[in-house]
Parts: sequence; C-alpha cells; structure tokens
Amino acid sequence: MRNKVFGKPVAAFTCGGSSSNTALLSIERIFPAFGMEKVVDGVAWGLREHGSPFEKDLSELKRLGETLAKAAVKRRTKVPEY
Repeated sequence: MRNKVFGKPVAAFTCGGSSSNTALLSIERIFPAFGMEKVVDGVAWGLREHGSPFEKDLSELKRLGETLAKAAVKRRTKVPEY
C-alpha cells in the first residue's frame, strides 16, 4: 500500500462530537510513515459544540479541498525526471 500513496499530497479533516483536534493529529501522524506530503493544515469540526456548519464555516473546508486539489494537479502535471 505504501508504494501506492508515497509522495502523494494529502489533507485531513475530522467531524465529531467536539472540536478537539486529537483525532486529527492522530491521522496526520500517519502521513510520514506512508511518505505522503501534507499540503495544508487539517480541520477539526465539532458538531456537538457548534451544530451544523454555516456557509462561513465551510470556507475553511473549501480552502482545504482547493489546496489539496491544486497540489494533486501540480503533482500530476510534473514532468518525470529520467
């Protein structure tokens, strides 16, 4: 599995009972073991504390997605070195 994800851009978000970032940090600690490249800080959203997100709250997640997508496109369009 490591060879399939090695060098790929990655980002994480969590959504749960609280906005604690413990789960997010646990996920992000796995990235180096698989050689994945973290391209943006993760987002932890707490439904119990904040309720359903409003449009203004979604902007952080949209930024995460856009940054990840740009990194994926950039990686895909790189010319391989021989």
